[in-house]
Amino acid sequence: MKENFNECTEEDSRILKAQVVAVDKQHVVIICPFCGRFHWHGSGGDITKAKYGTRVPHCTEEAARYDSHFNDYELITSENTIRREKILPGDLNEWKASQLIVRKAVEERWRLKEEADRDERILEVVTLRGNLARHLIALLSNVAPIHVTRWMNRHGIYYEDGRYRVVFASKAGPELCEIFGKYEDKK
Repeated sequence: MKENFNECTEEDSRILKAQVVAVDKQHVVIICPFCGRFHWHGSGGDITKAKYGTRVPHCTEEAARYDSHFNDYELITSENTIRREKILPGDLNEWKASQLIVRKAVEERWRLKEEADRDERILEVVTLRGNLARHLIALLSNVAPIHVTRWMNRHGIYYEDGRYRVVFASKAGPELCEIFGKYEDKK
């Protein structure tokens, strides 16, 4: 816990910003930086603020997929934020294109994170267990066998003569060359 609340810490600088798209006397509507969907939070009755504080996302599963270091976001308005006594049904349509762009970026971030996590698990299994059959690597790293094949190929490792071998040492690096052996090393 911070001793001085005016002191900015590294943790404070890691708070995500959520774009406020509309605000009325009851609600603040934002585009969630975790899931890319519209979320509704309480406004406290004031439609004139530039910032509406920090909030915890409704989408806890998506937030967990994003990054374990983030657990809330700050609500920030812009000159394009719609401010009314009561948000009208069509107001959010003006923000639909922006919301879809955020959603696509979020989905791409998830895809890249899942790929990195999968790759890390495969590397861990290969490093600890050595040159196993593809189905065993897949089973132990909890991935589909096709992901093992793709990982191997990205690292210059191909199936040859009944086992995996490094074909492109420059892609594999010394550690994987040691584990799998180079193509010319017919063991």
